[in-house]
Amino acid sequence: MPSILFAISNPDTFPYHESTVRALAQAGHQVHFLIMRAKSKGVIHKASALPDEPAFQDFRAFVERHPNLTIHGDRTFLKATRVPTDQEYSFRQRSIHALRNYASYAARLGPDNYYTERCRQTLPEPWRSRVTKAPWRWLVASGPFRRSLAARENALPAHPGLLAWVKNLNPDVIVASPCNRNYTMEKGFREAHLIRVARDLGIPSVVAVLSWDNLTTKGLIPFQPDLVLCWHDQHVAEAESIHGIPKGQALAVGSPFLDKWLDYRDRAEPPESLIASLGLNPAHPMLLYMGSSKNIATNESWLVLALRDALDAHPALKDTRILVRPHPANRTMVEDLTGRAGLIIQDSVIPGDRAAMDHLYRCIRGAYAVVGVNTSGMLDTVILDRPCLSPRTDTYSDTHLDAPHFQRMAETGAVDLTDNLDRLVESLARIKTVGADPNREARARFVARYIWPLGKSGGSASADAIVRLARPLPCDQGESPLIR
Repeated sequence: MPSILFAISNPDTFPYHESTVRALAQAGHQVHFLIMRAKSKGVIHKASALPDEPAFQDFRAFVERHPNLTIHGDRTFLKATRVPTDQEYSFRQRSIHALRNYASYAARLGPDNYYTERCRQTLPEPWRSRVTKAPWRWLVASGPFRRSLAARENALPAHPGLLAWVKNLNPDVIVASPCNRNYTMEKGFREAHLIRVARDLGIPSVVAVLSWDNLTTKGLIPFQPDLVLCWHDQHVAEAESIHGIPKGQALAVGSPFLDKWLDYRDRAEPPESLIASLGLNPAHPMLLYMGSSKNIATNESWLVLALRDALDAHPALKDTRILVRPHPANRTMVEDLTGRAGLIIQDSVIPGDRAAMDHLYRCIRGAYAVVGVNTSGMLDTVILDRPCLSPRTDTYSDTHLDAPHFQRMAETGAVDLTDNLDRLVESLARIKTVGADPNREARARFVARYIWPLGKSGGSASADAIVRLARPLPCDQGESPLIR
């Protein structure tokens, strides 16, 4: 059985990889699970090393049952490796990476794009000011300049303490995620350096794509791994075209993060019972409004209020109650909506544990439709097979209509992108009164292509690919070994 080092950047990213780690441990592989910024006690081999956070509650018992799963807390790791804290990372190293990220955006999207400008804010001076001027913009976005930056970053030496720690652990394969956060100059990307160390030690390395939009709206993968585990074929194309991953070294395995919904998809509770379970009156049909992050829509209260007014003016929809679920990291609209008749505002948390998952399930399946601008909750909605609608607005065009990941949902018909709010209300009326759902088949096709393209869980498929990389199957067994 191969030994696997699986590193994540911080506890918040754990739900994105839990199903993969579980699949590896259940198969009997030795898994060293490293949380690089966990603020934990650093105890190993015990569930008590896991951070005291809801996302880990269900995982603790699993760790206790699997002695082949070793937890490495960050304090033990930092003491052993003497890897500096984020603020102490080499300024030159972080400067090169930040400039590479900006150059990539400027070349792909142009200097005036929202994501390019957001990335510019992460640059150190004098580059942050320089790239506002045309000659510098052209230079930074040029092919020779970008290739030079890539060469300089790849020539940086591996951290000696980290190199020694991994050499002593001697894993057969290293998995790290996300490796490409678009960090400010005050933050680092420690897990990415494990890919650099793997190259020096001749250990196969894997980058597991974190999320739906991770390859298009975050930074570059700084060091080239042997394999990138993608959700779907478009991720594969993005890994190749944006991050320079050679063909054949990016593999579509599905979404481990969304495996959490596999046990929920076949449930068939009536909406009225789900509404009642939320403590609401089931006599009133429910529409769910899902808020977006601050990066997408700072304050959506105006849109929610406009939607409420439109429903009140429609005879078939005026009895609808809107359940407003703000983004867990963006509650700016709550104050403006509090007290408005016909709106029910609920607290929301990232669905990292079973209780939060159950609550989100009841919200989505209890509603006859879901409305929002651009949020990952739309993926949850599509998987749980509820109509999902989004109105075109000039206000959010940069982060809504121009976002590649949202365009994919709209172009496939998984999300019904309406021309305006009036058209959205007309669609809601047809859904509520006659059960019209023209996008149902599109949602099913979307899930089959973009969520579980191999017809099985993303965690299981990811675990299979990781093990094959560490221990390639002979060609005469029907499969070609992946690149070591």
